[in-house]
Amino acid sequence: MTAGVSPNIDFLRNTDLKVNRGVIVDEYFSTNLPDVYAIGDCAEFEKAPAADRRTIEQVWYTGRMHGETLAYSLCNKPVPYRPGVWFNSAKFLDIEYQTYGTVPADWDENQFKNFYWEHRGGKVAFRMLMDLEGKILGGE
Repeated sequence: MTAGVSPNIDFLRNTDLKVNRGVIVDEYFSTNLPDVYAIGDCAEFEKAPAADRRTIEQVWYTGRMHGETLAYSLCNKPVPYRPGVWFNSAKFLDIEYQTYGTVPADWDENQFKNFYWEHRGGKVAFRMLMDLEGKILGGE
């Protein structure tokens, strides 16, 4: 287990490139310098790309999406980065899991509805989190 990924950008700190925890980019992955872009683990968005997203995205599929989005700009057909619903799929030892949407580790039961199902064998489970009106926010 790890505590996450930290962008390795210390060598850029005393340059004209705008940095914080990562290299600061807009929704097109442009930096403050002309024709300089950043994607993947080292990119930090000026503004989170969606309400349920962080300013630094550190999973493989978002890195792939960053590259696809930047390719449009490099081919003179720029499109903004719009990642859609959060998802992640991983395996830790023999435990496989998937997360879709918003499912925080802790939540206030007065603000959310929770559905949980577990197979009687205990090796398969499903959780769905909804707002009080029943709108699905996420599942795992």
